[in-house]
Amino acid sequence: MLTSLTLLPRLAVLPLSSALFIAACGSSSSNPTPTPTPTTYSLTVDSATPASGVAITVAPAGNSNSANGTTPFTRTYNSGVSVTLTAPAMSGTNTFSSWSGCTTASSVTCTVTLTANTTVTANYTAPVAALTYYVSGSGSDSNDGLTQATAFLTLQHAAGLTQPGTLVYVMNGTYTNACPSCTVLDVSIPGTANGWITYKAYPGQTPIISFNGWEGVFFEPTAAYVEVNGFTIIGNNANVTLAEAQAQSTTNPDPAYNGNCVAADGRQGTSTVRPNHLRILNNIISECGGGGVAAIMSDYVTISGNTIYNASWYSIYGTSPISTLEDWNSDSSTDYKMIVTGNRIFGSQEFIPWISAGKITDGEGIIIDSTRNSAYQSTIPIAPYTGRTLVANNVIYSNGSSAIEVFESDHVDVVNNSSYQDILTPVLTGRGEMNMSNTSDVNVINNIFYSAAGQNPVAVAPGTTSSVVLNYNLYFGGTNTGDVPNGANDLVADPLYVDPADANRLIVNLAVSPNSPAVGSGTSNLAPTTDFAGKPRPGSKGYDRGAYQQQ
Repeated sequence: MLTSLTLLPRLAVLPLSSALFIAACGSSSSNPTPTPTPTTYSLTVDSATPASGVAITVAPAGNSNSANGTTPFTRTYNSGVSVTLTAPAMSGTNTFSSWSGCTTASSVTCTVTLTANTTVTANYTAPVAALTYYVSGSGSDSNDGLTQATAFLTLQHAAGLTQPGTLVYVMNGTYTNACPSCTVLDVSIPGTANGWITYKAYPGQTPIISFNGWEGVFFEPTAAYVEVNGFTIIGNNANVTLAEAQAQSTTNPDPAYNGNCVAADGRQGTSTVRPNHLRILNNIISECGGGGVAAIMSDYVTISGNTIYNASWYSIYGTSPISTLEDWNSDSSTDYKMIVTGNRIFGSQEFIPWISAGKITDGEGIIIDSTRNSAYQSTIPIAPYTGRTLVANNVIYSNGSSAIEVFESDHVDVVNNSSYQDILTPVLTGRGEMNMSNTSDVNVINNIFYSAAGQNPVAVAPGTTSSVVLNYNLYFGGTNTGDVPNGANDLVADPLYVDPADANRLIVNLAVSPNSPAVGSGTSNLAPTTDFAGKPRPGSKGYDRGAYQQQ
C-alpha cells in the first residue's frame, strides 16, 4: 500500500506527452475515434433558352434526398458521386440542343462525377422565323430574292445569305460552275436542329445543276443541318472520252474527269467541326466522273430517294455512286446516324485505276468504307465510328462492282434491298452482290441478291468478320463464298423479278411477281415500315424479301 501511494504523485507529474499516451491507450469505448466529415460538393443545374422552368430528371437523389428539379436548382452530393441528368427533348416550342459542363454527355443525358462544385446547363434553341429566297435561271443576283419575280440568278449568291431556317426555292434553269475549279453550290453556313437550311426544287419545276468542276454540290466542314432536295445534277462524263480519261495527268488532276456530283468532306475540319446532319434527298444524279454522293468524315447523313447512274467512270480516286468513308463521331450515340435508303443505282463503273492502288478497285453501288478509322489505319486521325448505319430499300443493278460492300466497318444493317447482276468489271470477278471484308456487327436480312453467271450473291473475305448475321435473304445465280454460313431461313431460288433487264435502265423493275418465293417469307426484324415505292410493310401475306412489298 505504501509503495503504491508513493507512486501516485509521480503519475501526476508525468510530462504532458506521456499523459496523452496513457489516455490514448485507454478504453476505446470511453474515447471513440471521431468519424471524418465527408467532403461534399454542390451541383447546380441551369438551362438556357429558356433560362428557367425546365424539368430535369436526376439520379441519384442528393444528400437532402431531393432528386428531380426544375431549373435552376442545386443538389449536394458527397465527393466522387456520379449523377445522371436527363433533359426533355422539348421545352415549350424550344428544342434541346446540347449539355454543357458535363463529365460526359449523350443526346439528352448528362453524367457528372462530383470532384468540385459544378454547374451544368441544358441548352435549347428557339424556333427560327422562316426566311424564303428564290433562285431562277432568269433571275439576277442584284434582286432581293424574296419573291419569284425578284429571284436571284445563282445558287451561290443565295447560299451566302442563308441563316438557320432559310428555305431556298430553286426554279427552272441550268446552274453551272463559274470557273473550272468552282463549285455550283458550296455550302458553308450551318443551320440548327430546329432551323434547317433547305435547298429545294420549287414544286413542279426541275432545276438542273450541270458542272465540269470538282463538285456540283459541296458541303464544307462547317456545314450542318442542311438539306438538298429535288435537283437534277449532271457531271461531265458526256463531254470527255475514255481515251482522254486514261491519258489524264495523275500529278495535276483535272476536275473534268474527277468531279463528284455531291460531296461532304470533313478532312479539313477540326475535332468538333465537321459536316453533320445533312440530307440528300430525291435528286437525279448522273454522269459524274467521280462519286455520285460521297460523305467523308461526316456524321448524321441521310442519302434517300435518289436515282444515281453513270457515275465513277473516269476518276483516279476510286469512287462509287454512294460512299460513306471514315465516318466521324459528332456525339456518342450508337443509334442509326448514317442512313442510305430508297435509292435506285445503276450503270456506274470504274474504268480508271485508283491512283493509290494502281488498279481498279471500286464502283460499288453502295460502299460503307473504312469506318474503323484509326483502328484500321493509324494515319486516319479520328476514332472508330460508334454510330450505326442503315442500308435499306435500295434497288441496285448493272454496276461495275458489288451492289453493296461493307469494308473495314462495323455496326451496319443491310435490310430489304434488291440487286441484279452487278460486278461487270472483269478484274473484280469473285466479289459478291453483297461483299464484306474486315467487318463485325453486321446484319444482312430480308434482301434479294441476284448474281450474274460466275459471280456470287454474297462473298465474305474469310477470317475477317465477326458477329455477321445472314438470314431471310433470297439468293440466285451463284454460290455464297466465305466463312459466314447461310442463315437458317435463307432461300436459294429465282425471285421472279418483273422486268430486270429492260433496255431503258431507268425503268428496270425489280419488284417480284405475286408467286415469287420472296412474298410473305421475310421477317419483321429490322424491316422498314415502308418499301422502295413508299407502300406499307407488312402486306396481306406478311413481310416480303427485297425492296418491294406486295400489298
